[in-house]
Amino acid sequence: MDRAGDSVTLAYRGWSGFELTMPSAGPPLIIDPPDAELLPRDQEVRLLISHGHPEHIAGARNHVGDEGRTAPVSVIASARVCRYLKRRSRVPADRFHPVAEGDVLTWPGTRIEVFGWRHMPLLPPELGGALSHMGTLLRHPRVTMEIVKSAFHGPSAAPMIGFRVSLGDLTFLFYSEGLHRRTGRAEAERVGRRPPADILVAAIEPEDVPGYADLVEATGCPTAVLYEAHRPWRERLALPLADLTSVHDQLRQSNVAPHALTPGQTLIMRSPGPEIVVRSNAAPSPTHAPHPRPILSRTKPSGSN
Repeated sequence: MDRAGDSVTLAYRGWSGFELTMPSAGPPLIIDPPDAELLPRDQEVRLLISHGHPEHIAGARNHVGDEGRTAPVSVIASARVCRYLKRRSRVPADRFHPVAEGDVLTWPGTRIEVFGWRHMPLLPPELGGALSHMGTLLRHPRVTMEIVKSAFHGPSAAPMIGFRVSLGDLTFLFYSEGLHRRTGRAEAERVGRRPPADILVAAIEPEDVPGYADLVEATGCPTAVLYEAHRPWRERLALPLADLTSVHDQLRQSNVAPHALTPGQTLIMRSPGPEIVVRSNAAPSPTHAPHPRPILSRTKPSGSN
């Protein structure tokens, strides 16, 4: 990173959507932009899509299919998601980079390594909790039908992929919805410690609060940005929300610096450290000149036969 003060910003856009920007590293990286996210029509962006669930792919689908868009996009996603979005593309210069676990993409100033993860369970672990959850869905048929119908507007959800993103000398571990009670410490260590990233970005559900701090600590990341990926649905269904205060207290005891962002808030980071400042209502990202195509390398995922 430019020691003269080139900073990295991480803006939370709601659901699982984030925007990661470092002006000297090229166009902004948009991770899982949500449905309502309005991306710039005249500015090149790079879209990183973790999987095909509707709340993760809707913003990218809207953007690539926008007939008023003039700037190209680069899409980094699984082969299934790339095929799905490519069929909807309206700009010939759009670029699609199908990736799988172990692949590495590099642009000047940017490195993206792909890893796999398993999706968090959709129901609470205990039978009573699961039955209560299902009862809540039945008591809110309109919202439940919206969720079910949205699942048909996209590709197959699998595979699930995460991104280890390096901008300058700061590295982010975008774990999406892959840290949960079925992950296991060994898996979190395998993904996180090769070598450890500076900042973990991961979703949390209320049922995963017990033991969650241990999984975060296992990744080796000294800073963690946690968010509730399904909070909009949970609020509409009157389902419990995660006790982030409790998780933050546990993380501090493990010498991990926690941050929780609400939509519209931004972390501003400068290395070394990193020095982190939280800001609300982030300004639009600066424009960038077109950048070259990335270099793609493929490596065999650790543990593969």
